[in-house]
Amino acid sequence: DPGKPYSVAYSPLTGATAVHRINAAGTGSSSVAANPWTKGWTQLVPFRLGTVQYMLAYRGASGEVKINKVTGSGNDVTFTTVFQGTWSAGWTNIVPMLHNGAVHLLRYSQSQGWASFDKANAGGEGVTHLEYSNRSRTWTSFSPFTLDGKGHVLVYKAGSGETKILKLTADGSAVTTTADMNWTLGLA
Repeated sequence: DPGKPYSVAYSPLTGATAVHRINAAGTGSSSVAANPWTKGWTQLVPFRLGTVQYMLAYRGASGEVKINKVTGSGNDVTFTTVFQGTWSAGWTNIVPMLHNGAVHLLRYSQSQGWASFDKANAGGEGVTHLEYSNRSRTWTSFSPFTLDGKGHVLVYKAGSGETKILKLTADGSAVTTTADMNWTLGLA
């Protein structure tokens, strides 16, 4: 249903998958599909382009990436692959952000400290790579949000409590730090 929320639960070890439709007023959910997918997807990233829902699936070990268009209503939900390709392996976090009316993705490798800034293409047909950046390593949590139409992400290191708020630059190819903070250690 357009505008109705769904959730996907997935096990990368077994491929077990369950799609649930969230009930009105958030009072629970109803199972709409329970079909096995292939094993090994490490990131499932939902995003919307206009009124169309998409889900990016990524395998960290091989770099395989797919973007699926999500359609249907009620108990009939379909995932149609609109893009398939290969990125480098090892991205541990992929974060979608709405920025200047477009969907941008921040990819991050915790072990290498590398960040990639990308913009989703129309129709979910891949992404346009904007820039790479060498960032610090071991960020553990990423929480995206939008303020005044600009993409931001709060990043946190569980081991040190170091926390920053980063804002995408006008073209989305980099970030600037808008806040440096120290939070409690060990948060998730």
